[in-house]
Amino acid sequence: MGGVGKTTLVKEVGRIATESQLFDEVLMATVSQNPNVIDIQNRMADMLGLKIEENSKEGRADRLRQRLKKVEKMLITLDDVWKHIDLKEIGIPFGDDHRGCKILLTTRRKNICSSMKCQQKVFLRVLPEKEACDLFRINAGLDDGDSTLNEVARDVARECHGLPIALVTMGRALRDESAVKWKRVSKQLKNSQFPDMEQIEEKNAYACLKLSYDYLKSKETKLCFLLCCLFPEDYNIPVEDLTRYAVGYGLHQDGEPIEDAREQVHVAIKDLKACCLLLGTETEEHVRMHDLVRDVAIQIASSKEYGFMVLEKWPTSIESFEGCTTISLMGNKLAELPEGLVCPQLKVLLLELDDGLNVPERFFEGMKEIEVLSLKGGCLSLQSLELSTKLQLSLLTECECKDLISLRKLQGLKILGLMSCLSIEELPDEIGELKELRLLDVTGCQRLRRIPVNLIGRLKKLEELLIGDGSFDGWDVVGCHRRNECKPNRTKFVVSVSRIIIEDTEG
Repeated sequence: MGGVGKTTLVKEVGRIATESQLFDEVLMATVSQNPNVIDIQNRMADMLGLKIEENSKEGRADRLRQRLKKVEKMLITLDDVWKHIDLKEIGIPFGDDHRGCKILLTTRRKNICSSMKCQQKVFLRVLPEKEACDLFRINAGLDDGDSTLNEVARDVARECHGLPIALVTMGRALRDESAVKWKRVSKQLKNSQFPDMEQIEEKNAYACLKLSYDYLKSKETKLCFLLCCLFPEDYNIPVEDLTRYAVGYGLHQDGEPIEDAREQVHVAIKDLKACCLLLGTETEEHVRMHDLVRDVAIQIASSKEYGFMVLEKWPTSIESFEGCTTISLMGNKLAELPEGLVCPQLKVLLLELDDGLNVPERFFEGMKEIEVLSLKGGCLSLQSLELSTKLQLSLLTECECKDLISLRKLQGLKILGLMSCLSIEELPDEIGELKELRLLDVTGCQRLRRIPVNLIGRLKKLEELLIGDGSFDGWDVVGCHRRNECKPNRTKFVVSVSRIIIEDTEG
């Protein structure tokens, strides 16, 4: 991860190697995002006391190579490597060309280690709690006698989550400050906010992580990264949810199967893990986002360029929604909602409501551009969405759904999820009118008894059907006089569906 201390560590390695006389020469050069071969050569030449007079790349590389081959044992550190670099182009002899040359490199990207054929890889983790607290206290100038501040220091250090650059910059920013300011900063960090301090310079945690984000080449990977910040802090983010949001957000192109979008998301996640912007979990079905990384993602996403708002409650000012494209209140069980909102640019809305809270009938009227709706809990009349004709994704979880017949108005819907909606006993025949529907998920609808004949067959573009997890209990099958007399004819489902997941927890 950016800011974890890679450069600091290899500098210390170089210092110890020099003092211990383990090598005849210890050299170090910074490669950076856009490597300049001449600058790297000049840096090494200066450390060797070598003057390179050649102008061509080949001539300069040969001059450096001949000088380095005269050194019997040497350590060359290449710091901040972002992509594969040609050592021969620089003039660094290695392998059979010079067995005494050892090369150490640092990178944020794991694939670089494979590309450069590194023999040993060292993953540099964040600091454990005690070491993190010690580093913070050193930079904050605290001694054992500062009992009050030491207590707050532990809280602040914990919120830095062991990331050295955050510990160092925060510690230095709070040095010689009052106890009141320390406590305010501790509270701000707990609320996942960056404290506004002039002392924190460009080379802080935000700058390092922002740089990692900026370097992501794929717009799909950047989108996946920003979508992750919409989930609550310390949340195990379902990869499948990311896929669905990405499709609703426009990752899925007309004519392309959802499975392609799923593969794109998996590739994006792999890239984000490789540069430590996302963390793995015990299963491949979920990912996590480091708190500090999430803060950075929110900062990026909340800019005018993206217009994201990640909230815990509704702002008091309605005007604050004017430029908003995405609103997330996930993880916050809202006890009330405003009667309506004027959100002319809103495309994505993610809510979690108290059980029994009714969504006002006119709540969506000011959201003409909404494309993605995710609602967990509460009560919703689908009639209130009739004017939301641009809606492409609707995920309703543990929600009391009414007026399902109104779904037929949402002709642009690509993904419909009615997960664990216990109020649903029968799917309305009108769902068959959703000609653009690609994915239908009714898992966990334990009171679902009936799907109308040929409803699935009428969904000509349907690619994925997820059903079960209790939904089979008590199914009524047309043509059967007694329950359990016959089973659903599952072959009828395979009309245009490429992926079916049928779960039956009772076997």
